[in-house]
Amino acid sequence: MQWGQIKTVFIISFLVLDIFLLQQFLDKRNTDMAFISEPTLEESLQAEEIDYSQIPKESTEVSYITARRHQFTKEELESLGNQSIVIANGETIFSELDEPLPIKEGEGMKESLERMKANMAYGDQYVFWSWNKNEDRNVMILFQQYDDKPVYYNGGGLILLLLNEDNEVLYYVQTMLDDIQTENKEQEVQPLKAIESLYHNNMLNSGDQITKMELGYFTLIPLDNGIQVFSPTWKVNINDQKSFYVNAIEGQIIETDETTFIDEMLEKYLIKIDSTSWSEEE
Repeated sequence: MQWGQIKTVFIISFLVLDIFLLQQFLDKRNTDMAFISEPTLEESLQAEEIDYSQIPKESTEVSYITARRHQFTKEELESLGNQSIVIANGETIFSELDEPLPIKEGEGMKESLERMKANMAYGDQYVFWSWNKNEDRNVMILFQQYDDKPVYYNGGGLILLLLNEDNEVLYYVQTMLDDIQTENKEQEVQPLKAIESLYHNNMLNSGDQITKMELGYFTLIPLDNGIQVFSPTWKVNINDQKSFYVNAIEGQIIETDETTFIDEMLEKYLIKIDSTSWSEEE
């Protein structure tokens, strides 16, 4: 055999060996990488020093609910004294107090509100939500509750207390949800899933602290027959400053703006208050 042919055989042999060794290396690397998993949510939160120690530790069972607007009657309001009441379209109470009722700030606020709610229809079904006070308005919002959970930002289940500059209630507007039905099928939800949704949507920053997390209900869809569907929703408070709302079952982040909501409610109801003579009910 000529030397040239022998050299060609050696070259081909080494080339085949190199290809074989390369394939072995790639197979091993792919095998090793298969064992390198993505960091868990807990590991990611820890790496970014996001404190989630205050969230509920246990899962909970929730379900969708449905409700419709309550129709108020004169009979169920006749025991309410020291105020003039107008019922609009059967579903909205407009009330002017005979005497302004002062609302204390700080520790005395709860007692003041309880005194106010005691002279309102079904007042015990509402919980204080926020006090919006600036140079343009002085309004307190109370949300209706179902199963001790607030119904967030729904115009059909709230009380608006309209105060003067001395923090005295002059008027209030009230609506209420009724015929509340729970979907038969309950689903188990994990609080950490809501945090995961916020984290992957870049709603959490390094060093954030999740200071409070609680369940309520948010409007999912209004139906043509007057029935509304509500989804169980986590309210997640970050650094005691901002809040996000996350569908507890589906995980979607729900966009809401309290200032816009209040503006819409005031625009809707203030005209009625200003134009009411308070002498007759509609």
